Amino acid sequence: MASMKDVAKQAGVSISTVSRYINGTVYVEPETKRKIEKAIEETRFQPNYIAQGLRNKKTQIIGLVVPESLSASFTDFVRYIALITEQNGYELIIRYVKDDPEVEKAVMLKLLRYQIDGIIFIRVSDKSQVEELAKKFDRPIVCMMRGNINEKIPSVVLNNYKVGEIVANLLVRFHHTKIVCITGNQNVAVSRERLSGFIDNLAKNDIVLPKENIFEGHFTYESGIDAIDYFISQNIDFTAVWGSNDLMAIGAMNRLQQYNLSVPKDVSVVGVDNTAIAHMLNPPLTTIAQPIEEMCKAAVELLLSLINPIQGTTIVDRIVFEPSIVLRGTLLPIKTNEEMMI
Repeated sequence: MASMKDVAKQAGVSISTVSRYINGTVYVEPETKRKIEKAIEETRFQPNYIAQGLRNKKTQIIGLVVPESLSASFTDFVRYIALITEQNGYELIIRYVKDDPEVEKAVMLKLLRYQIDGIIFIRVSDKSQVEELAKKFDRPIVCMMRGNINEKIPSVVLNNYKVGEIVANLLVRFHHTKIVCITGNQNVAVSRERLSGFIDNLAKNDIVLPKENIFEGHFTYESGIDAIDYFISQNIDFTAVWGSNDLMAIGAMNRLQQYNLSVPKDVSVVGVDNTAIAHMLNPPLTTIAQPIEEMCKAAVELLLSLINPIQGTTIVDRIVFEPSIVLRGTLLPIKTNEEMMI
């Protein structure tokens, strides 16, 4: 197996120059860099990045931790994070975890013990124990999408109260008053914020959402199916369904059709996330989009600014993005009394 000494000899430079190039500790002239890279290729030298990381406390590796229940919803999220970290010269270790804070803690603990430079994660619940891990290991950790305002962890989030507000106002604009809602887990702040925005803004329009019209799901396709079964079994009359993520909305759509209810002729459906599959459905799903690529870029840049702080620079530790409407084919207005009389 080739050594750093072999690379130095092949490139005609000193061992220390090869070391500086591999570790990225100082600037190396382009011509010298070219010679070293060619020598590495010719000698098939494989740097031991883990050993280097132990020496200089940097491994050029970032961890990404995502709840399993969101894996289908956030394929674009994972792809963007991977692409942006690679563009910045970092490798990415991806871990999917069960929706259990103890499992999440164990997975993140293992990543931190690998001496990785930092972690981006989507918390499984408000009971996540990430803040104490960040303090214990003194390692940068950034939370995405499911930020908890009570924790001192840098975060990149969507204005989730605004999500609920937008959906409520959209349904009101389309004259819907008989509405049911499928929420995510209420032990996650994002779910409570979306529901609060929804209920508050329906109330501003004199629409009360009864408790029985709210079904607590788990951000899964199956939750959408279960919710429709529940609403129909309870003989709840509704003309619109809001699933607080696309997967639940899609599950609801398919179940409604199994009950011979047409979407959107009989029931309108709205989702959240603007996932890749949303526009492929028949009819395509009306949804609320979050600027996922921009959020991923912001999360990686925030983490890198914590890994490599620049003296005198102020780091914003909470970045909030705004949602937007994507109107498609699953939403129709209810006819008003005046329209029905025509």
